[in-house]
Amino acid sequence: MRSRVRRTGLSVLAVLAMVVSLVPLAMAPAIAADFTETFDDASGFTVSTDFFSDGFGDYFGLTDGATGDFGAGALPTSLKAYTGFDGSFLTGMDLNGEGATMPIVVDWAGIDISGMTSPEFSGDFAEFFDDPGDIDDSDYIRVSYQVDAGGYAELLWFSAADFSSTSGPFNGIFREDTDFDGTGDGTALGDAAQTFTAAIPATGSTLDLRLSVLVEAGDEDFAVDNFSVTDGGGGSDPVTIYDVQYTEDSSGANPYIDQEVTVSGIV
Repeated sequence: MRSRVRRTGLSVLAVLAMVVSLVPLAMAPAIAADFTETFDDASGFTVSTDFFSDGFGDYFGLTDGATGDFGAGALPTSLKAYTGFDGSFLTGMDLNGEGATMPIVVDWAGIDISGMTSPEFSGDFAEFFDDPGDIDDSDYIRVSYQVDAGGYAELLWFSAADFSSTSGPFNGIFREDTDFDGTGDGTALGDAAQTFTAAIPATGSTLDLRLSVLVEAGDEDFAVDNFSVTDGGGGSDPVTIYDVQYTEDSSGANPYIDQEVTVSGIV
C-alpha cells in the first residue's frame, strides 16, 4: 500500500490510524505481474496456424499431459513426458508434419507496461531429450518483443548445439543462445521445465510479445509455460510503520514528510 505523509493538522499517528483502519489484516508491498500467460486456454494469444494433431507424433496445442486442446485432432499418443510444468502448457512436435508453415508464431499484443521502469520477461521452457538428441542446426525457439510498435527485437533464444551426428549438424540439443548468433552456448534445455528471464531494455506504453518455434522432424519438440512480464525495478524499499512513527528531530518533524512511501507492517 502506498501512502503520502504530509504536514497537516493531524499527527503522524492519526494519519497512520486512518491508513491502518482501511487494511484489517497485514499490510505489505506487492508487485503483481502486469502480464501472465499460463496456457490454461488459448484466449490470450493468436497463432499463425490452428492447433492440430495427427493423433500420434505431429501436433501443436495445449495439454496437461492427460487432456488437451489440439483443435480438431485427437490427444497425441506421443506426448513427451516433461516434468516441472503445473497444469496446461503449450507444446508441439514435428510442426510441419501436417503442412504448417514454419516457423509457427504465437503473438501477444497490447500488453500494458506504462509505468514500468525495468520490464522483465520470464518463462518456463523444455525440450525432451531422446538419446542421442534430435535438434538440428536449423531448429530454434525464439522470444522477441516490440515496444510501442517500434519494430521487433530479440529477447531470448534457444538454438541447436552439441551435435552427435557424424554426417552434419544434426541430432543435438537446445541451449540458450546468449549472443543470438544461431549457436546455443548457454544453459541446455531438457525434460524438466526451467525458468529463464530476460530484461526488456525499453520502456513505453504497450508491449507486443512473440514466440517463434521451428522444430520440423520426428521427435523434435518443445514445451513452454508461465510467461510473464513484470517490473524488474521493483520500486522503492518498504518503510515500516515504526519508521514512519519514529523521529529524532526535536521539533517532532517526521523524516518522511512529503515523501511517497510504501508502508509495511503487521496490524
